Amino acid sequence: MHANLQKNEIEDLLNKLPGMLYRCKYDANWTMEFVSDGCKELTGYENSEILFNKSVSFADILHQDDFDWTFEAVTKALEEKKHFNYEYRIITKNGDLKW
Repeated sequence: MHANLQKNEIEDLLNKLPGMLYRCKYDANWTMEFVSDGCKELTGYENSEILFNKSVSFADILHQDDFDWTFEAVTKALEEKKHFNYEYRIITKNGDLKW
């Protein structure tokens, strides 16, 4: 990427990626600070609904059976300063289960 790209240009590029790209706080709600436009297709929620827990937090849509182990796994990866990639379930706005 070119170093002179403006923040809005970078966000435009990220919003064109398939799926949902996000940046969140390391807190109990997984508070979203950035959510790409793919959020709607994946979760059923507009990104504005999830940003900063406006209507729903990411922790609210994360399947409860996956919450503890994902939080523990992320905690361990952060402590060890390692990259991580996990597959987990979410409950969409209309109640569907998705991986």
